[in-house]
Amino acid sequence: MHEIIIGRPSWRNISAPLLDSMYALRHAMFSDRLQWKVESQNGREKDWFDRLEPTYVVARSTVNSTTASGSWRLLPTTGPYMLKDVFPELLHGQAAPQDPRIWEASRFAVARDDDAAAFGLNETPIAMIREMLRFVRRNGVDEIVTVTSVGVERLIRNLGLKTQRFGPALQIGNVRTVALRVPMDDAAEWALWGCLEADLAQQQAAA
Repeated sequence: MHEIIIGRPSWRNISAPLLDSMYALRHAMFSDRLQWKVESQNGREKDWFDRLEPTYVVARSTVNSTTASGSWRLLPTTGPYMLKDVFPELLHGQAAPQDPRIWEASRFAVARDDDAAAFGLNETPIAMIREMLRFVRRNGVDEIVTVTSVGVERLIRNLGLKTQRFGPALQIGNVRTVALRVPMDDAAEWALWGCLEADLAQQQAAA
């Protein structure tokens, strides 16, 4: 079983050991497995975007609360973010979004034990996507942009979420990589829960 925590370093709801485990997970995912050129020290992948007070979506085991089994990083597109500043070639000449209602989700990673999660409907990424959707909608976000593998793109589509590519996939490291727009709207809630979140809350309260 996993639980999902959403927070920022300044909120202090993600412990230092869990953050350290998240950075180690990211190193294993992006440096070792995907062979991206990332900034890693002592087996921990961190970059300068992590100094911008991002919001983290972290999955952890209910058995070991200091071990991250999944992670995602959220940043508003009003400031620096990866698609605009690191992977502009994936925009294929289009303008990078800069809108307070559009955030970027980056550094999606899952533990090796959850390998099926990278390309299938494993419970960990599904739970992470659901909690991310709930969080961003409550914070006035209408759309997520993300740089990801075509495998994760399939995962998102298999969940019933709408996606729109900025352009064709490109080879980055050892994976085919795309930049996507993903609406965070009522249709996304229906795809993930089979109802709107407000209706789901009423159903749970009545149960």
